[in-house]
Amino acid sequence: MFKNLFLAILIISLPTVVLTGCDKDSPEVTIPEKSNNPENDGVGNVIVNADGTTSDGSQFRRIDDVTFMLNYVKYQIKDGHIEVIGGDDTEIGLSLKGKVELYSKIEVDNISYNVRRIAACAFPKFTSLKEIFIPNSVIEIRQAAFEGCSSLEKVNLPKNITNIYIHTFDGCSSLKEIKIPSSVKEIGQFAFLGCSSLTYVDIPEGVTSISEAFANCSNLVAISMPSSLKIFNSDYEKHKYYVKYLYCKGITPPIFKYTEKVSFTEGNIILFVPEKSCAAYEKASGWNSTVFDIRGVDPETFNFEEFLKENGVL
Repeated sequence: MFKNLFLAILIISLPTVVLTGCDKDSPEVTIPEKSNNPENDGVGNVIVNADGTTSDGSQFRRIDDVTFMLNYVKYQIKDGHIEVIGGDDTEIGLSLKGKVELYSKIEVDNISYNVRRIAACAFPKFTSLKEIFIPNSVIEIRQAAFEGCSSLEKVNLPKNITNIYIHTFDGCSSLKEIKIPSSVKEIGQFAFLGCSSLTYVDIPEGVTSISEAFANCSNLVAISMPSSLKIFNSDYEKHKYYVKYLYCKGITPPIFKYTEKVSFTEGNIILFVPEKSCAAYEKASGWNSTVFDIRGVDPETFNFEEFLKENGVL
């Protein structure tokens, strides 16, 4: 009896041992939390289980070996990453109320992939799409990706893209503002054509080329252009600009391809430039047009947005 009592006391006094292992058949799954922070890398990861269920309860449907629907967005595995190639416009409206959040990483068939691209014409004329969150894992949004999305009001552009391609947001007439990341170098032809709800666009430093990007934006009255800008095209005669205020920060005037009294519908456009560059703009081709009222400002003290607010533009 004393021997049994001694063993019981010994067992009770032993330290607790936590057993761990690498059982691949029963992994511990953490459900990712969606975030409202636009600076993060997405709404989190998602794991697609073998039975088609997902770690966060999102809807999954396999189309073929490399293509599947996840929360009514169509993804495709390609070259070791995942691309967004389409979606279900009807279900985006009915089930998601027009709000789409893309994942930055998806694990399917026990392999994890980063979501890197949005394919050309991925959401053509999706009239139910109102908002879309694009994670920073996306490094490229191809041409016409959101062309004709007339209900699109809100979109963030990921911080690593370098181009906004031709017709990307063409016809997005409900888009009220767009923040262009500093990583962008070129804004392609007709990228924001007909975005009639835009009123002001601030183009960041780093952009070197703008090609007829903001034509037919009937309420866009002001554009701020960076000192890095080298080329600005607005010479397509069938399209028009409605701007009344331009701020061009370049000391050296950018190359300006311009069709007088065709591209711009308003005469006497106020063009703010660095005060020491007034003479250069007055002589430069395109900028020397009579439609521009060139005014020199001190770049160190002039606040274009404050000027627009004081004049009731913003």
